[in-house]
Amino acid sequence: MNTASIRTHLLLLVLAISVPLMAAVGFGIYADFQQSITHSKSSLRTLASTMVSNTGGRIDSARQMLERLAARPLVRQMDAGQCDPVLKELHTLDPAYANTVYTNRDGLAICSAVPRPDGKPVSAAQMRWYQAFRKAERFCVGQPHYGPISKKWVSVLSAPIRNERQEMVGSVHLSFDLKNYDPHIPDQFLPEGSRYGFMSDDGILVWRNLDPEGVIGTRPKAEMARRIVEIRDGEFESLAVDGVTRFFSVVPMPETGWVAFVGVPVDSVFAAARQRAITATLIALAAIGALLLLAVAIARRISRPITALARSAHAVHGGDREVRADLTGAREVVAVAQEFNTMLDTQQRNEAQLRKLAQAVEQSPVGIVIANLAAEIEYVNEAFIQTAGRSRDELIGRNQRILQSGKTPRATYHALWEALSSGRSWQGETINQRKDGSEYVVFSSITPLRQPDGRITHYVGTAQDITEKKRMDAELDQHRHHLEELVSRRTSELQIAKTQAEAANRAKSTFLANMSHELRTPLNAILGFAQLMGHDTELGPANRQRVETINRAGQHLLALINDVLEIARIEAGRVMVQTSACHLSESLTTIEAIIRSRAVARGLLFCVERVGELPDYVLGDCHRIEQVLINLLGNAVKYTDQGSVLLRLSGDAGNIRFEIADTGPGMSADEQAQLFQPFYQTSTGIAKGEGTGLGLTISREFVRLMGGELRVDSTPGEGCVFSFSLPLPSCPAPLEVIGQGRVIGFQDGGEPPRILVAEDNADSRELILQILESVGFAVRSVENGQRAIANFTAWQPHFIWMDMRMPEMDGYEATRLIRALPGGQAVKIVALTASAFEEDREAILAAGCDEMLHKPVAPQRLFAVMGDLLTLRYRYADEVGAASIAEDLDLSGLPLALRGQLKAAAELLDLEVARELIETIRATQPGLAHGLEVLLSEFRFDRIATLCDAK
Repeated sequence: MNTASIRTHLLLLVLAISVPLMAAVGFGIYADFQQSITHSKSSLRTLASTMVSNTGGRIDSARQMLERLAARPLVRQMDAGQCDPVLKELHTLDPAYANTVYTNRDGLAICSAVPRPDGKPVSAAQMRWYQAFRKAERFCVGQPHYGPISKKWVSVLSAPIRNERQEMVGSVHLSFDLKNYDPHIPDQFLPEGSRYGFMSDDGILVWRNLDPEGVIGTRPKAEMARRIVEIRDGEFESLAVDGVTRFFSVVPMPETGWVAFVGVPVDSVFAAARQRAITATLIALAAIGALLLLAVAIARRISRPITALARSAHAVHGGDREVRADLTGAREVVAVAQEFNTMLDTQQRNEAQLRKLAQAVEQSPVGIVIANLAAEIEYVNEAFIQTAGRSRDELIGRNQRILQSGKTPRATYHALWEALSSGRSWQGETINQRKDGSEYVVFSSITPLRQPDGRITHYVGTAQDITEKKRMDAELDQHRHHLEELVSRRTSELQIAKTQAEAANRAKSTFLANMSHELRTPLNAILGFAQLMGHDTELGPANRQRVETINRAGQHLLALINDVLEIARIEAGRVMVQTSACHLSESLTTIEAIIRSRAVARGLLFCVERVGELPDYVLGDCHRIEQVLINLLGNAVKYTDQGSVLLRLSGDAGNIRFEIADTGPGMSADEQAQLFQPFYQTSTGIAKGEGTGLGLTISREFVRLMGGELRVDSTPGEGCVFSFSLPLPSCPAPLEVIGQGRVIGFQDGGEPPRILVAEDNADSRELILQILESVGFAVRSVENGQRAIANFTAWQPHFIWMDMRMPEMDGYEATRLIRALPGGQAVKIVALTASAFEEDREAILAAGCDEMLHKPVAPQRLFAVMGDLLTLRYRYADEVGAASIAEDLDLSGLPLALRGQLKAAAELLDLEVARELIETIRATQPGLAHGLEVLLSEFRFDRIATLCDAK
């Protein structure tokens, strides 16, 4: 097992990193040195080549100059008395020109730019350079020598002088001053101690940039000179006489026998590379040192928390369960420490849970026993000991058979062992016996205990003494049987009561439905004849007073009947909310017109206040909203003697809140608690002697149907505030119906549609007949279902208006029979009803009707339904619509009795009585009579009834 420390591992890691790092540094240094050598070779050879090029150029220029000089006539004459003056001019052209001389064929100087010493003749015949020239008889560059005339170390450039036959008759010579010669190379870039110059093929030093030893013109003894002559073209390294090892590059110069050389100290070649090598080595060593220090620091940082963690683990091993590892160090070490702490916490929780479990098992009121596969008891809790009536020592190690009483059925034990043998749990009852011989009944549950590998090693069982429970169950069974008999008897009685209640409710509904239909017809006659008698001019004052009393009583009775029937409809759940697009501003204008006239008549101020942005159109039941507001505002005006009445509307997120406030007498808390009870009237209402006590009840139920709640807040002497909020989401304006004026005919020609009207009420039948015939329909009318069937068979109408309540045969039966006749499926049948309850729409449609309308029916609705079902296109009058006229009508100035008569006529669709009443109004208010006449001409009985509403 590897037991090396973290520090050792990290140091080995640093060593493993350092070896390739130093290898890379060494290779880099070697490559840098090689690159320095290559660069130096290239640079030195370039300089040597430059020396060859520059010097060769100057020698070539000198050759051309000597050849031109040799061709001059004065020079060719070889007359010492007539020297060519150009010699002195050539001498001044270049500082390196030491002298210019021409000689005869024997080498005797004829003329010289520099005067001869002592005027004595000078001969070059014995000089080696001249002998080489004579041998070649062409342009030559001579070896360095000490000039006898110029007294300088020179190298002579010689060219032959030829006659016309090209015979050499003499020669011209140009001496190069070797000390003043400059090859013009960029030596400023050369390091200190550099040497460059020329050496002849035979080892004579021709020229050198520095000559501290004075060896120009001689053969240097140094190894360097020998190597230059030997190599001639290439590079080498050599130790010079000054003790400096230099790196040389040599290049031969053609036609001269010279070799150019450039040498630089080897130390300078490798100086930069050596410095870089030292720097790289130091950096590498510093990096390795830093890595070593970092490794030691990291090892210390890692090992410290790990050592602390090991100490914590050792402490836990020693029994200290409260110790926890410090969460310090590297993230991984912290993670290990966290897991270590979590493990300890989990272990503590598990141990605590085990202790709790052991306590729970030991203290459990249910007996618990654990046995091995041989049914030998290994553990029992205190409850089991108490139940078994034996001590722990008497139970541990014993077979469970010691608990048997011998009274448990053998089948029970057979089922027990069969379940346990197959690895399943078992539950059941056994009869056991205590040590004292007493018996007890135990409900036991035994479950196999499985090891992770699936082996069953033990059985755990629970034992609950149910002896007392069995006794109580027996008693409860007796009581249960007795209660079941009582419940059965009571259920039978309740079923009988329910059947009786349902029968009573049906009788009530039937009675109210019949009363709705039967009471209004004679009441209409009473009110109608009372009105006719009121028009009798011969009637005396006393009788006229009696007639007006009859009229007022009839109107009151009609209002009472309407309210009672409305309450009955609400209780029966037959009032439905009709949701449509409502023009809020138009409804408020109508309500304001109705209420303002009443308020003005009583000397009250009436205001409508809108808070916030209210939508123009909302989705709701306009008719119910108007009915509630008119009732509440009417009550406010009725019971307020002075001050004002306020209607306030405010909107918020699809809800509109309505508040009706007045400055009336107010109500006590007791009155407010009973205010919405049917037929309840406050003390003020009783004193006024008006109303039925049903208006507020109906209004509250309408508000509830629309999703709100009507509330009242009042203080005696300070008035009342009624308020409710309704969900009225905004909606787009409905599409305008083309031709909303009065229908006057059909757009298409041809045979007019045949319409059959089945209505038992003669006035209603006559009214519908006149409405339809005025437009151009072919109309027939009958008073019951049998005649409707006969007329359908004989006439085959396109459309039937069917009253659903008629004598001899009602509309339901007539509709079903017509549908069964030939052509009965094609005819359109629409139901009419004047019942207080809305007949079940499904029942009416199931009878065969295509649609249903409620009385009183507005002419526009009649025409709209027929237009939809028969696909008709009407022509309309271009006059101002009745709706716009009705907005300006104010009936508050009419006597209450007259308004009641007009409303009754409108609800009963009594055209003749309505006309007579309008004529009565014309005598005092002709403008109002004209507006009502317009509504009547368009059969807007519904609008007339709304305007007459006294609530």
